Amino acid sequence: MANITGIKVQLDTASDWWSPTRDALFLGVYSKQGGREFRLNGAIDLNVDDLEITLALGTSCCPTDSDVQVQYSTGLGVNDPLLNPIRLEDVEFVYLRKETAESTSVNDDQYKLDGVSVLMCDGGGNLRRFRKDFEINFSDEAGLQHWLGETSPPVCAITVTLRLLEHKDEDKKPAGYKWDFNFGMRFAGQTHNILPKDYRIKIRRKDEPDEWHRHFNLSHTVYSVGCCGQTPEIEVFGDATELDWTSRDDYGSAHRHHKVACDHAPATTTGNFDFLVKGQSSNRKSRIFFTYDITTQCLG
Repeated sequence: MANITGIKVQLDTASDWWSPTRDALFLGVYSKQGGREFRLNGAIDLNVDDLEITLALGTSCCPTDSDVQVQYSTGLGVNDPLLNPIRLEDVEFVYLRKETAESTSVNDDQYKLDGVSVLMCDGGGNLRRFRKDFEINFSDEAGLQHWLGETSPPVCAITVTLRLLEHKDEDKKPAGYKWDFNFGMRFAGQTHNILPKDYRIKIRRKDEPDEWHRHFNLSHTVYSVGCCGQTPEIEVFGDATELDWTSRDDYGSAHRHHKVACDHAPATTTGNFDFLVKGQSSNRKSRIFFTYDITTQCLG
């Protein structure tokens, strides 16, 4: 991880008439190497009840059109996170602090939130999130500073499910006696087998037709840290080995690449591929078909 380049703060002001504030609100970030505070409402009015607002400092993490840039928070302004670099991996505590104009209850303009989320990012796509999802009251009586707990950042859940495996003898001869099949996915440099490794199907030559199929509901899910709306690329692969009596393996394989959109609503794409397995000891050819689903959803 590198230095923090952006911070995104989501504030959910409570609906009570006295919930908003005119007082200054600060975000504090403390790391092993030090830290600092950022003024959030210098030119932004938080004196609105039932307000849901997203504030951005520096290069906004997972930006949207509704983000409101905090004053002096870009171009090495006083609120730019890069002005005093903080390594993302070194962050230990994050808090919000309200500053009362005068430290008396008469002038204390209390502030009440239904929740807050702070998302921090570096230039390498790494994310960390700190939040509270329950009522927070800032006042001289209740306290002016609240620390947030770290939770998981947004992730894209990618699930590949094998639904159907089919076989067809191209020359109308009976299928081989034993078949080993593999089916899986590759993502972010890692291979994930969905069928058990070298999944074996034994064929009874006298009973099995030239064409047969097997239904499955086997799946594997991987999680990719990143913003909602990302389009990760995955590879789906399959292979088949026919084990004949001469111990000469007849082999075939294929793969497909998919770029899939990942958003809050789950989405499913159906894919398929087929390939030939050519017999080494004969002129037989068998065609193998794989059918699968890819389901994506952004969590958080």
